Amino acid sequence: MADETTPSTAVSGPASGASTETPAQGASANPTPAKKSRRGNSFELVPDTRGAALHGGLYTLYIAAALVMALRSETGSVWFYVFYFLACFLTFQVVTIVLSQCMHGTPRALVRLEVVGRVLRLTRKNGSTMDLTRDVDYSRRGKVLVVQGRTHDNQRASEVVRQGALPDGGFDELVQALKKFR
Repeated sequence: MADETTPSTAVSGPASGASTETPAQGASANPTPAKKSRRGNSFELVPDTRGAALHGGLYTLYIAAALVMALRSETGSVWFYVFYFLACFLTFQVVTIVLSQCMHGTPRALVRLEVVGRVLRLTRKNGSTMDLTRDVDYSRRGKVLVVQGRTHDNQRASEVVRQGALPDGGFDELVQALKKFR
């Protein structure tokens, strides 16, 4: 208990407020400013269920149309294989987009972006981080933000951030935070 009173005494010294509230505020006041400043630079991504449903529905229509076209052509013809390959490719594409970009379900899916000085830190679901230190750039295309750059050892990285993956107003805050790299 003596350790707890020492920091609260130091906190209550400069603050000339009530002594009964300062120990409780002193314990929570130190992490709170750090969280506020960090929250402005750290962006947690959440699953985008609306985007996943939209992409899933649209790609299902494309896959169905490609399969219908494949079945309408002759089985041994080139068009059969073209449309069948297109249906398989679109199936792979929708699974990749929905699982990794919208729902963040794969281990290499992006779950957090942090702007730390002149470094953009990307954190993946498996816990690995990548610091983009050079050539950091972004492009906004409607409700999608493409972030790209290079690490200290010249590896290229590019990630897609969807507007639905950030809470209300978080997308515009991320764009404002990334403007310092331009």
